[in-house]
Amino acid sequence: MAAVTVLLMLVETMLVVRGSELAQWTYSGDTGPQSWSRLPIPENHCGSTSRQAPIEILTDYAMFRRDLKDIEFYKYHEPLINPHIINNGHTAMVVEDNSPRYIEGGTPSGKYIFAQLHFHWGANNSRGSEHFLDGRQYPMEMHLVHYKEDYGSVGGSLHHPDGLVVITVFFDVGRKHNNHYMNLISELKNIRTMSDSAVPIQKQLVLNNLLPRRSKDFFTYNGSLTTPPCSEAVIFTVFRETVPLSSEQLEQFRRLRTGIDETSPPLVDNFRPLQPLRGRVVLRNFRSRARPLSEVHVGLLLSLLLFPLASGGGWWRRECGLLWI
Repeated sequence: MAAVTVLLMLVETMLVVRGSELAQWTYSGDTGPQSWSRLPIPENHCGSTSRQAPIEILTDYAMFRRDLKDIEFYKYHEPLINPHIINNGHTAMVVEDNSPRYIEGGTPSGKYIFAQLHFHWGANNSRGSEHFLDGRQYPMEMHLVHYKEDYGSVGGSLHHPDGLVVITVFFDVGRKHNNHYMNLISELKNIRTMSDSAVPIQKQLVLNNLLPRRSKDFFTYNGSLTTPPCSEAVIFTVFRETVPLSSEQLEQFRRLRTGIDETSPPLVDNFRPLQPLRGRVVLRNFRSRARPLSEVHVGLLLSLLLFPLASGGGWWRRECGLLWI
């Protein structure tokens, strides 16, 4: 019975991550991100311009909300029940059998049930994350996907603007192995190539150990799936603090393959390009520390002070309006 439940969960979550089997998509070439909107995928929203993800987050332009509730994690300190891992050709994904784990807090109201986690990474340590933070792209990013209990499932949540909450964690290069990730990373050798079959995870996995250790500062905004069909049903919660992994640990992800054999292309650079903000407001639950003015900021201020007032302020509206696109 447990195997059947895991299979059903995998079918649903793989549909979300992979899109339609009738129209395979990739991260490069003719079926890459620039073509996703034209692929014959049911309910394809990849060409929408209202709330697509990922985005670049700028701390100084995110709005501090004093009343923004902390994220409460329930049963995250307990080991996953019958977890499985799979390489679906687009990512490495972990799912759990009948997960009792859920979160509350942040901007949405209600209970959100844990469904799966997966990763996005680059071919090297200079790139990999989907979101950028203050101009920086990290080597890897993890998404913990939760669906709203009221909607019953991941698939049932895709038609609602508050259907999914995705907890987002950045990874940075550390000087030593992160022991909390050893059990998960050790399973990657068992999913080196793409498969429709999930592999049972034999060792203990605790979600709480995969999260940032000290700070729970986060940003949040309304977005979408970052893979086809790009459904605009996601509320992202992006942690500011990173999780360290050694270069060797990050390299284990890059050894995965996109196809069914070892000669297929490596599974790397599985991140969508940044999407325009389009007037959306990014919120944060922490105060931003004052920063010294950079040369760019000083130059901008001098330009504003010295520019002839006869311009009527048109230059200011035109140039600074770019901050809100």
